[in-house]
Amino acid sequence: MGRITTRNQSCDTCGSSDARQIYEDGSSFCFSCRKPAPPFRDGEIMETSKLKTSSPALMKAQLEEVLELPCRGFRERNIFKQVAEHYGVRVSYDTDGNIDAHHYPYYSNGEISGYKIRQLPKDFRSVGTMPHSLFGMNNYTGGRRLVITEGELDAMAIQSAWYKKYKAFYPVVSLRSASSVKDLIEHREWVRNFDEVILWFDNDEAGKTAVKEACRIIGFDKVKVTSSKEKDACDVWIKEPDEVLKTIWNAVDYTPAGILNKGELWNQLERYNDIESIPYPGFMEGLNEKLKGMRTGEITLWTSGTGSGKSTLLREIAFHLLETK
Repeated sequence: MGRITTRNQSCDTCGSSDARQIYEDGSSFCFSCRKPAPPFRDGEIMETSKLKTSSPALMKAQLEEVLELPCRGFRERNIFKQVAEHYGVRVSYDTDGNIDAHHYPYYSNGEISGYKIRQLPKDFRSVGTMPHSLFGMNNYTGGRRLVITEGELDAMAIQSAWYKKYKAFYPVVSLRSASSVKDLIEHREWVRNFDEVILWFDNDEAGKTAVKEACRIIGFDKVKVTSSKEKDACDVWIKEPDEVLKTIWNAVDYTPAGILNKGELWNQLERYNDIESIPYPGFMEGLNEKLKGMRTGEITLWTSGTGSGKSTLLREIAFHLLETK
C-alpha cells in the first residue's frame, strides 16, 4: 500500500465519518468496518472533491508525515546538509531513489504550520496552513545584519557560503516569492531589530519591483541592495561561490529615484560653488551678505504689500545688470 496520503476520510460502506485512510497507490482501509478497497486501476484517478482536505486532523497528519522525511544537502546546488538541518528543510524521493521534492517549513507562533513543497524541477504546492511569514525567521531574533532573498534556495545558498567560510550560521531569510513582499508589513518590527538589512532579490523586473516595495516597507534607513550579473544568489553560489559574500559586503544604500545620496549631493554642492555670482546693487549690501548675489538657474521671489516699491526695486536691479554686464 505504501504511505498514507489522505487520512480521516468517510467510509461509504459503514458510514464512518473519519475512519478511512487512503494510500498513495489509491488503495484504502477503513479502521471501523475493517473493509479494504483495491488500488486504482490504470487510468483511474482519485476523486478529491469529497476529501476533507482542510480538516485540522488531516492537516496535522500531513505535517507529521513530512516531519518523518529526512534532511539532506543538495549536491547539484552545493548546499550543505548542515544548512538544510538549520532550516529544517526535508526531502522526499522517487522510486529510483532520487530527490523529487523539497519541503520548506513555515512557522506560526513558534510552531510549524505548513510546508511549501517544491516538486522538482519547479512545481509548487503546500500542506498545512501557509502563514504570512518569512522562511527561516524562526531561527533569529535580531543582530547586526539580516539578508532577505526572494526564494528559499537562495537563502540556503547564502547560508552555505557563510557556513563554508565561518562554520557558523548568520541571519538569512526568504520571502515565499516576489509577489509576497507585503508579508514584510506584518513582520516589519522584527526585521527592523537588525542594524542592517540586505536585499538580494532576483535580477529581473519582478525582483526590481519587489525591492522598491520592500524598501518602502522596511525603511530606507536600514536597507542596502545587492547587485549581481547572475539571476539570483543560487546562480552565483553555483558559478562563482567566492562572490556570494563579496556581493553582500558590496551592497549599497538604496536610493529612490530622484533622491540624491550623500556623494551625489556633495558633487552638486561643488558644482554649485562654481556658478558665477552677480552682486545686487550696492545699496542692497545686506542682501548680498545673505544671498551672496544672484546666479543663473535660480528664482528669487519678491513679495510685499501693494505700493511698497517692488517694481521700483526690480527696475533698479535690471538697470544695474545692464550697466555691469
